[in-house]
Amino acid sequence: MRVVLTLSVMVGLCEYVTAWFDNSVHFGDCFGVHSVTEDHSYQLSWSGYDHFRSCRVSFNGYDLDNSMDKYKVCVKATNWTIEDSGVTLKYYSNKCATYLEKTYSRSHGDPTDKWCSDPNDIIAIVLTTSTLSSYQGQITLEVTAVKTYSYHNYGRTIGGAVGGVIALVVVCVVIGIAFRHVRSRLYVRSTTYISQTPASASSTQSGSQTMGGKNNPGYSSDQVASIAGTVVFTFQNIGSSFVNPT
Repeated sequence: MRVVLTLSVMVGLCEYVTAWFDNSVHFGDCFGVHSVTEDHSYQLSWSGYDHFRSCRVSFNGYDLDNSMDKYKVCVKATNWTIEDSGVTLKYYSNKCATYLEKTYSRSHGDPTDKWCSDPNDIIAIVLTTSTLSSYQGQITLEVTAVKTYSYHNYGRTIGGAVGGVIALVVVCVVIGIAFRHVRSRLYVRSTTYISQTPASASSTQSGSQTMGGKNNPGYSSDQVASIAGTVVFTFQNIGSSFVNPT
């Protein structure tokens, strides 16, 4: 009983996974719009027996969980077997999928070459068949998407840039504080040296005055001695005149 229950659960899970990843679309689903991402591609096919006057199947690159991301949609034929010349395949693109991009037929073009739309465009694949024959061929198209813009990566880039700017500002502030500290220390040392220099000069000058008094920078030592002798001789004559008036 337990084994049967386990197998039933596994079968159910397998069916759920198969349904979840089954991205096959047929041209009978005309006028449908399907979202394509890097992880959610489609296979669009035509068996060759159904007749369509103009079956239009559209795709857009859109991620519901990351709506700010942008994609370009690409189409490539993996099976292109056309038996009737009345079968044509056309690709349309732009915001409303109205601009004709490619036209393929039995004798024109090769859809096995991969074609991609502009980013954020919607594409429409239009199949027109003939009514003259029952079997007209087979078509299988792979519809994929290429991400051209990631909002999360852009946010991380902005965050990294802002973090780098903040780190640079912090480094500049630290360097500025360190430079200001060093400059203040140098200023204190130079002020102390300047304040000590006049005191030394004063003490030196006082010593010279004690030893010999001030020197007269305008006369040499011989001139000073001559002047001193003249003054003494004059005082002696004056004294003599007071003692002996005759």
